[in-house]
Amino acid sequence: MFNPATIILAREARGFTQDDLASKIGLSQANLSKIEKGLLGVGPETLEKLSEALDFPVTFFHQSEVLMRSNFYYRKRYDIKGKSLKMLRAKIAILTYAIGN
Repeated sequence: MFNPATIILAREARGFTQDDLASKIGLSQANLSKIEKGLLGVGPETLEKLSEALDFPVTFFHQSEVLMRSNFYYRKRYDIKGKSLKMLRAKIAILTYAIGN
């Protein structure tokens, strides 16, 4: 069973915006947004393109558990750009899930 939340995590872990990823796989940003929200299904061809563009195995997108985004606290000493912070949180969530299983 396909889990749309995994696309968001993988996309953020790679530092892609929806626009970036949509253009890489040949979709519109609006359709990618619908896929991420679970409003639009994903065919095997699109799933393969996602897997290649994001460099995650196809099985990653079939995890039944919803991967929770990591909530962590850091002491703000330096400015961290929003994109870098999203990447870091996504990578921590993926690693936390991998360690737990």
